[in-house]
Amino acid sequence: MNAVMLSSIAAAAIAAAGTAFAVVLRLRTRRHRRTILSAASGMSDRLRAEALPQRVLLSQVAAMLVAQDEAAAGLESDIRRLPPGRAAEIEGLFSRFNASEEPTEPLARFLGGHACHSDPAALVAFTGDAVRRAAREVIGDERLHDLAAEGSARPVATAIVVHGLGTGGEAVAARPAPRLNGGDMQTAAKALDELTRRQIHLATLLHDQAEALLKVRPGILAKIASTLPIPRTPRHAIDLGGIQVALDAAGEVLDIAGDLVSADEPVRAVRILAGLHLPVPEGFPGRVFHRELLAQVRPLTEAGIRHRLSVAHWTVHIGRHLAGGAAP
Repeated sequence: MNAVMLSSIAAAAIAAAGTAFAVVLRLRTRRHRRTILSAASGMSDRLRAEALPQRVLLSQVAAMLVAQDEAAAGLESDIRRLPPGRAAEIEGLFSRFNASEEPTEPLARFLGGHACHSDPAALVAFTGDAVRRAAREVIGDERLHDLAAEGSARPVATAIVVHGLGTGGEAVAARPAPRLNGGDMQTAAKALDELTRRQIHLATLLHDQAEALLKVRPGILAKIASTLPIPRTPRHAIDLGGIQVALDAAGEVLDIAGDLVSADEPVRAVRILAGLHLPVPEGFPGRVFHRELLAQVRPLTEAGIRHRLSVAHWTVHIGRHLAGGAAP
């Protein structure tokens, strides 16, 4: 009798343990399902939502760099078309180039509105340091540090041209105007390409898992678990087709950007990658992605500062070249 009772108790214990294991497994499955579908739902919502401030800032800075690069090409064309004896007009042509908004301005607005609104002096100090470094690198002149303290490259560029053209100096052979197609832009384009590919890979995994989960029919364990007082997986409105189209389109943009880099146009590659609208999941992966996006803004801004000052330096050289009677 005792043996029979022990056998029954053991069988009951095994059955209870099996049921408990099934319930725990089901709970974990539901939690996993809820996490995946919630992430996919967030991606679906991002398709119709406005771009986040980090993405908008990066896109603005990249667009300004493209405009500044094109303006530098226009400045060179205008200077080289000047008739002999009209080299004095160079300063006015450069002023028109230098009047365009510089990348430090949207960065200052972003940081001032989200981080430094209580201490704007700290923000000016940051941009001023960037301008000072660029001036030291481009012209090796410490006398412009006071102007750089304003946090803008524009007055420093103006001082370079006005002082350089006004004092004369050695005329050197004219070379092409500096363009934003060097190592800075190559590095930025590569970083944005890698970041975008990682995000597409993550979004594709989430999309495929969500698609598989939505196709699964409830099994016997699900029917048993539905009778228990456990959290239910909420229904999600997920536009799987829209997500897939967005990911395919992003892949095409990556190919176009790669072609631009190969054609030595990395600044334009950066422009289209910066404006790419991806279905980014909410939560930790999305926060990391947007933090990495924001990290690309500062090196791009500093590249824009160096380019503006380099164009000013080039303007001085070609001005002296033309003032000496040489052909442009």
